[in-house]
Amino acid sequence: MHGGVLLALTEIALADYDKEVGLPVQEEILRMQSGSQIRYRAPIRWDDKAKVSLKCISAINGRLIFEALIESTLHHHVIANFTHRYVYLNTQTGQPQLPEQWQKILELIQNYEYAFSTEESEDSAAR
Repeated sequence: MHGGVLLALTEIALADYDKEVGLPVQEEILRMQSGSQIRYRAPIRWDDKAKVSLKCISAINGRLIFEALIESTLHHHVIANFTHRYVYLNTQTGQPQLPEQWQKILELIQNYEYAFSTEESEDSAAR
């Protein structure tokens, strides 16, 4: 599978993350990707399915950093690790701008990450 497809999978996962976390939709202030780093670990075939795990590792002053892990569901090995950087930009000025609801965004992300981590720990302990 082409690396661009893997990149797109992480963006689709981020859209799902936003919905699940309940992040507010911004009208004039949008979250824009400012950079990505990718470490490819293994190939994945087109007939395989990919599982994307996503976590926000930093949220400071309107800038977010997400780590994504892509795994093969067929062979159960890591395909790639991604680090995506985002910044909120004012669509009118093109300049970085902190969203009015930044504190709410932080709270939602932190509460979700805590619930996700707790859920994972309980699941791991049950195995």
